[in-house]
Amino acid sequence: MFLTIAFIGIAGCSEKCDDVNCLNGGACNDGSCVCPDGFSGEFCQTADPCADITCQNGGTCLDGTCDCPDGFNGEFCETQELCANVVCENGGTCVNGDCDCTEPYTGTNCQTEVRAAYFGLYQGQQYPAPGACQSFTASMGEDNSSPMHLYLHGICTAQNLTIILSDNLNFTIVPQQVWYAPTSSYVNFSGTGQRDPSTGIITIQFNSPNILVSTANPMVLTPL
Repeated sequence: MFLTIAFIGIAGCSEKCDDVNCLNGGACNDGSCVCPDGFSGEFCQTADPCADITCQNGGTCLDGTCDCPDGFNGEFCETQELCANVVCENGGTCVNGDCDCTEPYTGTNCQTEVRAAYFGLYQGQQYPAPGACQSFTASMGEDNSSPMHLYLHGICTAQNLTIILSDNLNFTIVPQQVWYAPTSSYVNFSGTGQRDPSTGIITIQFNSPNILVSTANPMVLTPL
């Protein structure tokens, strides 16, 4: 009796699969298809579009395409977006993770106006130099001809110079001729300057000899 019941049970399971045609390597079990990896559906007829796709960096495959988390892109989320979390201010543009700033701004996020650090009054001196350069008050302000130009007024009491800023620490003096009334002639100015970020003190090294300034010693401008 036991053998007969067991045989009927096995035969019944087998009969459930008689009309079931499992595709793509699927196997029928008790009337239902057991599908191999990469296929689904009643008869394993549907290929899984994500079966052979491995999304990287936390991406998730949806309908055969990787849905990437913030900060990554690419077919498999393999490429990090260097600019994803970079905010460039004042019109700056992120390039490969760094801000490319518009003039006159600088800094990691273009947050610093280059000119602003220079604005103000200075006590100036240069030794040895003519008396007019040994003690004087000068001022630094905007030159509207360019965002990176400044106007240095009052050098050696009366002279005015135009400078070009490289950044908030360095500048060059635009080579220029300035009328010097006591001698009824022009004098030449050119050179470079540096600003100490901790003290604000500016030093200028002139490289064009004239009767007003020394090329052997720097001129010092101390903020007032």
